[in-house]
Amino acid sequence: MRLALAVLPLVACAAVQRENTAYDALASIRAADVQAHVDYLASDALEGRPADGEGALVAADYLAAHFERFGLRPLGDDGTYFRSIEEEGIAPNVVAVLPGTGPDYFLITAHYDHLPPRESGEDRIYNGADDNASGTAAVLELAEAFALLKPQPRASVVFVCFTAEEMGLRGSRHFTEHPPFPLERILGVINLDMISRGRENLIFCEDGGTADWLKSLAEGCNDAVGVEIRFDKHPEWIPASDHYPFMQAGVPTLYFGVEDHEDYHRVTDHADRILPELAKRVARLTFLITTHVVSG
Repeated sequence: MRLALAVLPLVACAAVQRENTAYDALASIRAADVQAHVDYLASDALEGRPADGEGALVAADYLAAHFERFGLRPLGDDGTYFRSIEEEGIAPNVVAVLPGTGPDYFLITAHYDHLPPRESGEDRIYNGADDNASGTAAVLELAEAFALLKPQPRASVVFVCFTAEEMGLRGSRHFTEHPPFPLERILGVINLDMISRGRENLIFCEDGGTADWLKSLAEGCNDAVGVEIRFDKHPEWIPASDHYPFMQAGVPTLYFGVEDHEDYHRVTDHADRILPELAKRVARLTFLITTHVVSG
């Protein structure tokens, strides 16, 4: 199946845009909505969303409510959107699915946790707006877009907001070690981690040698989006986020992110400093790539 997808002709995903429902779904991914999600998730009230803190639980409820609002099915424990990683005191992964007609899956992921407050200082909260409220906001926008998509895709689209990335990729490692479906049924993964800083229209992409066909698909679909993509410039990033356990398992995986900036892992990573238009474009590119795969 993956080989067949690798040789699909690329026509800038024009077929996606010819369908009114697909066009409407794509248009639903808006910079203003990205900003609104980041404003909430990166607010001081959530105290940085550390995976072992109350703020992460509040964030998890927010994510689950969004998935439920748009009619996505829960893929967590006991019919909920929450999938425990079986560590006491750690917030759960939050998982939803748009069911497809076939047995395969495509995953769109981001981590929603960040860092605990520092003990002193005028600004104590590590708000984590770019890292990674931005990627989480994109997942929420993509969930909404796919809920509008008709007809039902062939492969299921799974939306995963991982916990405890900042604590050693614990959420994604647990997911790959205890998957809700066989890993060999995963056609691919796109992980979004820090997608809203740097240059206005620049994003970096790594695949760890797992997904040349997905990179080619990204290039073709990008004709409709127009973001500048730089591939394979930061191999040091490969083990640094939640894409890595999937790459280790041999699952084709793309990681989109920006380069480290002056606010990375600092209390100054505030919501008013993000580039919501960049995050929107990366989310729209992710939508087009995913739609091409799951409708094929």
